Amino acid sequence: GSWFFDGGRLGVSLDGHDSRYGIVAEPDITIDLQREHLGLAGELARPLPGLAELRWRANRSVYRHLEIEGDGEVGTTFDSRGSDLRLEVTHLPVGPWRGVIGLQWEDSTLSALGEEAFVPSTHTRKAAIFAMEELAWTGGTSSIGLRLERASVDSNGDADPAEPRFGAPQQRRFSLRSLALGHVQPLAPGWSWSANVSANERAPTYFELYANGLHVATGQYERGDPTLVVERGVHVEAGVQWRHGAHRLQAQVYGTRFSRFISLEATGDRVDESGAAAPPDADEAWPLLAFRAVRARMHGLELEAATRLADRPWTLDASARLDLTRATNLDTGEALPRIAPARLRLALEASQGPWRATVEWDAAARQDRVPATDRATAGYALLHLGVSRRVRWGEVDALWFARVQNAGDRLAYSAVSADTVRSLSPLPGRGFSPGLRVKFRATSSGAPPRHRCAAGA
Repeated sequence: GSWFFDGGRLGVSLDGHDSRYGIVAEPDITIDLQREHLGLAGELARPLPGLAELRWRANRSVYRHLEIEGDGEVGTTFDSRGSDLRLEVTHLPVGPWRGVIGLQWEDSTLSALGEEAFVPSTHTRKAAIFAMEELAWTGGTSSIGLRLERASVDSNGDADPAEPRFGAPQQRRFSLRSLALGHVQPLAPGWSWSANVSANERAPTYFELYANGLHVATGQYERGDPTLVVERGVHVEAGVQWRHGAHRLQAQVYGTRFSRFISLEATGDRVDESGAAAPPDADEAWPLLAFRAVRARMHGLELEAATRLADRPWTLDASARLDLTRATNLDTGEALPRIAPARLRLALEASQGPWRATVEWDAAARQDRVPATDRATAGYALLHLGVSRRVRWGEVDALWFARVQNAGDRLAYSAVSADTVRSLSPLPGRGFSPGLRVKFRATSSGAPPRHRCAAGA
C-alpha cells in the first residue's frame, strides 16, 4: 500500500512464502521453506535547497529452510536474515549537468547447521556510494557513472572443532571501484544509436569463498577458495534503436573481457562426503566442483522487434526477441559451463476493449558448446497461451488473467542447470495459472485520490 501526499509518497509492502517440496538429487529429502519480507519506500520532492527529489528504499528479509530426512528428522537448517537500504537524491541542474547521487548499505547473516551444511555460518556487509551524471549537448546525451564500495565477507569457521570442515574463522575485506561511460546519439527521426563502456569489480560471495561440502540440491561437492580476490572485467556494448508509433526495433552487440572471472568448474575428480578422493568402485561418490578465478571472455547480441499487424476495432501486434551469448575460459580455451544457448521468442497479442489474448512461442537451440566435463543439452520449443480482462468497479480496478504454460506439454531441459541433475529436473510441463490483481483507491468527497493500495494473487 502507498500513501500519496503533496510532494511525495510513502509505501509499505509485506509478503510471505511457505513451500514444501522434494529435491531430485536426494529423493528421500524434503525441504520445508519459509520466507518473510518487509519493504518500505518513499519519495519527497525538494527536500533541501539544491535537491530536486529524494528517494529511499529499505528492506528486511528472513529466510529459513529445513532439510528433512525420510524419517522426519531435521538434518540441516539454513537461516538467513538480511537488511538493505538505498538512498538516492536527484540534484537540480548544475549548468548542463543533471544527475543522481546515492548511498547503498547491506547487512546479512547466514546460519548453516547440520550434517548437510556445505557452507559455514557467515556475515556479509556492504557499503557503497555512487553517482551518475548526464550531459545533454548538440551531439546527444553523454553519461558517466561511478561506484565505490567496501565489502566484508566473514566466516565463523567450524561449528564443532571436533568435526573440522571449514577451518578457523576468517575475515575477508574488499575495496571495489566501478566506472561507466555512455552516450546516446539521435539520428534520423525515430532513430538513435548508443554506446557504453564500463570497468566493473565484484567481491566474491560467501559460498565462492568458504563452501566445502556436498550440495544436496545439485548432487555435487562444491569447494570454495578463501584466497579469491576481486572479480574484474571490462564491458563494451553498442546498439541502434528505432521507434515509430507501435513499431520498434532494437539491436545490440556486447563483449566483456574478464581478467578475473569467478567460475564454478568441474575438476573431473569424484569425492566422498568428507571431500576425500573416492575409489573408482565407491558406492557413494560425487563430482567435485571448485570455484576458481579464470581469464574469460563473453560476447553476444540481442535483437528485439515489434510491429502492429492490424489496427481496427481490435489490434494485433507481433513481437520477437533473439539473444545469443558465447562465453570462453581463456585459460583452457574451452567454453564456460552452464551458459544459455541461442534463444528466440515470438509472440502475437490481440486486444479489443478490456480483453487481451497472447500466444508465445519460446525456443532454445541445442547447447553443444560446453567444456569437456559437461554434456550437450537438446534444444526445445514451447507454446504459451494467455488471456486477460480489465474490470472496473467504482474506485476499484481489477485485472483477471489466466495463463497456460507449455501448452504442448513438451519435455525440455535447461542448459544452465547443473549436469548432475539436469536430466532429473526438466522445465515445467503443462501448467495453468489463474490470477486476479486488484487496485483500491480511497478518496475523499470531491477530492482526487490520495490513498492507494494494491493487492494481487
